[in-house]
Amino acid sequence: RNGHGTHVAGIVAARGNNDRGVSGLCWKAKVMPVRVLDADGRGNTSDAAEGIVYAVNHGVHVVNASYGSTKSSSIERDAIRFAADHNTLIVAAAGNDHANADKKPMYPAAYSDDNVISVAACDDRDRLASFSNYGKKSVDLAAPGDGIASTWDDGGYRGASGTSMAAPLVSAAASMLRKEGVESRKKLRKLLLDNADDKDNLKGKVASGGRLNMRRALAAAD
Repeated sequence: RNGHGTHVAGIVAARGNNDRGVSGLCWKAKVMPVRVLDADGRGNTSDAAEGIVYAVNHGVHVVNASYGSTKSSSIERDAIRFAADHNTLIVAAAGNDHANADKKPMYPAAYSDDNVISVAACDDRDRLASFSNYGKKSVDLAAPGDGIASTWDDGGYRGASGTSMAAPLVSAAASMLRKEGVESRKKLRKLLLDNADDKDNLKGKVASGGRLNMRRALAAAD
């Protein structure tokens, strides 16, 4: 919906050290906005699939999917496999229904393809956010997603909460790793999951049992 994409983009790449607003995680990332939903956040999985293919065909290697549907789609799955064939990682929001995604999956986060990372949201105490979906098998890791300040489409800034805010932190971390020379989408995924911080509050909630730690992932890449 309107403002949502701007907020997500700011989390990834809002410029830092300029005495303005907020700072994104990967300041030098190039962001390609691809709109697949209408102003009210509605759309079709075929539109999402087309958006993934468009991004991949234009050289994108990290796709942030801060959207979801309870219905799987062969067209969307084909797009994700197309992305895998082109060495592209899909970072997807796990969903905001406080549901067990192992039983009530949200797509594209729930696709089992090895180029997908499903991201839950945690709060500032590394607890699963009250709204966040979770899943010991189907959700990979958590990232901060509760009360995140970022850019808005009116030229200002505002806070928002959701797994939509957690996913772009992981996308930004993947972008940082790519800038450090990690090009394989399989290695990107492994570095991000293997170097998550273990958190007791997240064990049994996400497969890695942890929260994103970009510093550790970068150190491991070195």
